Amino acid sequence: MCGGGRPGAVDVVLLLAVRMPGVQAEDGRPADLQAQNDETTPRGNGLRNQIGQLATALAETEARLAELTTIRKVFAELTPAGAKTNRPRRALLNRSS
Repeated sequence: MCGGGRPGAVDVVLLLAVRMPGVQAEDGRPADLQAQNDETTPRGNGLRNQIGQLATALAETEARLAELTTIRKVFAELTPAGAKTNRPRRALLNRSS
């Protein structure tokens, strides 16, 4: 934890509370902060990984949506106004994937 709002500053009381069992920080934080940190770190890492996977999936979905939008515009330009296609629209979209 940083103290004084300066980057790299260390809260010495908190550091002592973490390193010395039974010592409690002035603000009432428990002395077993290191144990709590050890328990929550793997969960935090798992959540970061999950966020990364979801961000990748979102980017892939957005790219596919952009591709489908382009395909729709091309079809709209190539199809004469008022003309009916031989295949249903859904079949054309499914075929492009």
